[in-house]
Amino acid sequence: MGLATSLSVDEILKFKDSGFSSKIGTSGCAKVVFFIYLCDAILALLLDCLFINYAYAYETVTMMGSRGTTAVLSRAVRMRQKLQSALEASTLDIEDVSYQHAGHAAVKDNANETHFNIKVISPKFEGQSLVKRHRMVYDLLTDELNSGLHAISIVAKTPKESGS
Repeated sequence: MGLATSLSVDEILKFKDSGFSSKIGTSGCAKVVFFIYLCDAILALLLDCLFINYAYAYETVTMMGSRGTTAVLSRAVRMRQKLQSALEASTLDIEDVSYQHAGHAAVKDNANETHFNIKVISPKFEGQSLVKRHRMVYDLLTDELNSGLHAISIVAKTPKESGS
């Protein structure tokens, strides 16, 4: 992340709640250095938004905002991490459509994060049949399917097929 790693997340997050001088002193040099660190942290989060995905970056900010509490990653974020690392996807869209299935028999106790639409474009799909591509996705999400994920709709393409 660069310079921002020199500051704790709490220091950056507390910045908005208190006066500038009270946090870093009155020295002009200290203010400039802190401003550079803050810009670097913001830039790193913006790069997450551009290169990873807005939802993933939002989850990162949410976890940072927890200020030391144990953060539980959402199912969508866990799925994103598993699919992205294994498939090296150039596009990975994960949409939670569980709200469309509220009240269905398979959705017990108003469970959340049970139904998802997944669109993945990956060079790892080259030469693979559609069934094999879907099997690759299902295999990567086995833990999620065994712990409450009920259904996924998959669009799996190669970069060539998607026009990328």
